[in-house]
Amino acid sequence: METFVAQLKATQLVRWVFCDTNGNARSKLIPGGMSAHFVTRQPRRFCTAVIPMTCNSELPHLAWVVDNGYPDCEMVPDPDSFHLVSWSKCQQPGSIGQVLCSTNWPDGGGPVEFDPRNVVRRQIDRLDRELGLKLASWTEMQWHLCKRGETGWTSTEPAGHLDGSQLMQKYEVLVSELCSSLMDAGIAVESVSPGSGAGQFCVSLGSRDGAAAVDDAFMGREIVKQVATNHNLTATFMPIPHLLASASRLRINHQLVEAPDTRGDFKQPLKNLAPPQVLRHWLAGLVHHAPGIAALTWPTLNCYRSDKPGRRVTWSCSDLSTLASPTQALPVVDLRIAPMRSAEDGGDVVWRLENNLPSSAASAHIAVAATVAAGIDGILRRLELPTRPEEAPMLPADMASGLAALEADAVMADALGAQLFDFYREARLQFDLAMVAAKAHANESDSEALKREAKFYLEFH
Repeated sequence: METFVAQLKATQLVRWVFCDTNGNARSKLIPGGMSAHFVTRQPRRFCTAVIPMTCNSELPHLAWVVDNGYPDCEMVPDPDSFHLVSWSKCQQPGSIGQVLCSTNWPDGGGPVEFDPRNVVRRQIDRLDRELGLKLASWTEMQWHLCKRGETGWTSTEPAGHLDGSQLMQKYEVLVSELCSSLMDAGIAVESVSPGSGAGQFCVSLGSRDGAAAVDDAFMGREIVKQVATNHNLTATFMPIPHLLASASRLRINHQLVEAPDTRGDFKQPLKNLAPPQVLRHWLAGLVHHAPGIAALTWPTLNCYRSDKPGRRVTWSCSDLSTLASPTQALPVVDLRIAPMRSAEDGGDVVWRLENNLPSSAASAHIAVAATVAAGIDGILRRLELPTRPEEAPMLPADMASGLAALEADAVMADALGAQLFDFYREARLQFDLAMVAAKAHANESDSEALKREAKFYLEFH
């Protein structure tokens, strides 16, 4: 703590960052000396009504918030997350710092239940406590670069260039700044590449244990947006911002690892991974709860423009014959178990689980919490995969059916907690359906609909 306090005092301004239910960063900018005061003497407070605000900062009418008088909470900074904001536009080097915060109720009241960062920690703790398993995960985030023109938002590129070298050269300065900024924030970067959509890019982050990987995805998304702003561009995580877009996703790669021994050895050789039957039940849990996971990770009307809504969930267990499940011949499936080789572990095959359901607009904390909750339920109830693909659950076709699927899924509701569940549902009803959808007009073209949605989503996701 002494080192952290010294770091705060040596910094001119510190961004105290916390997450809202949209996966966006909110923050207080506090002078370094006052930051040290809040850490050592009097915790900094803010109104909890900020957490469930919509992406464009509308506050839905939430009975719990009103009935409790818009209660304050305390910001709890994570000392290990402190870093200097190397991508800041401030001229003086090292003048801006940043620290990631959780929230607690005042006077020792415990964690704020609907803080998404606290939600994912609850599920990861359950995984360890109930099953003796640890989560190691890493994410792949996709976004589109856009610019504002005379007729509205447009792509920076006329077409997609999947893994295009010339496109990477064009954006080399931006990508270089992005990679260095992420690494300066303590976030490992595996690769950055162009996507198949016009102006689309993907960044793959390094593997971390527990909630640290989720925090990386949360902060990584914010850093992508800030670095793009430095280049007079807008990086949007709105899945389909224009007609030339390819639906952006948030891929959650993860592994289940038995709890480390007393020496703290946390390597991941095959012998320490969960056995095949546990992986099968975990995947079955994700398939079973796919409609609820989709509802939680497709938080905008725009998310339902992808190719996923309204069809059956797909899965694959490639090369894992002991799972005895159908391997579907699809280029990209929603849920997958796939082999990978780790040089660190002597070339042994280890198994990677993939959740490809979440859209890029999803909150990383909520997406991982839902993934873990579904997997735990699959293991505890010994769920099995459908014997035929046509027996798989249907993914919601629109937001209304998504909310109905969420209402019917007690495991997802329990994972969020009563308050966050209610906040999430009311935001969709009062903002997305009552405001965004209500602006539509008869005979609206796809182009007009995207422009309407972009007014509400593009800059805010």
